[in-house]
Amino acid sequence: MPRFKQQQEPEKASPPEQTTQRPESPTVHTTVAVQIPTRPVPPSCYFAQHVEVNRLTHSQRTALRSVSDALLFSHSRTANGKEVRCGADTIRWILEKVAEQMPK
Repeated sequence: MPRFKQQQEPEKASPPEQTTQRPESPTVHTTVAVQIPTRPVPPSCYFAQHVEVNRLTHSQRTALRSVSDALLFSHSRTANGKEVRCGADTIRWILEKVAEQMPK
């Protein structure tokens, strides 16, 4: 008979299975109406073609993400047929909608 009784190691509890589920696309979107002032622009006007989205405030980033997600889930496209998939596409889509409503 052995002098020391061999102890069994307690079984380690296995971590619970983690399931990552993609959030379902929202079925109800809210819409907002915004009045955007515009004015005539001379045809030869120069305007920078860059928006620094990394300098947006928290509320601006949240709004951009909200609009981007809604446009992505609704399979919206820009005028050239590209699906809206990122912040730059979202800004482009918004400006196209403004341009459509401007007097010619």
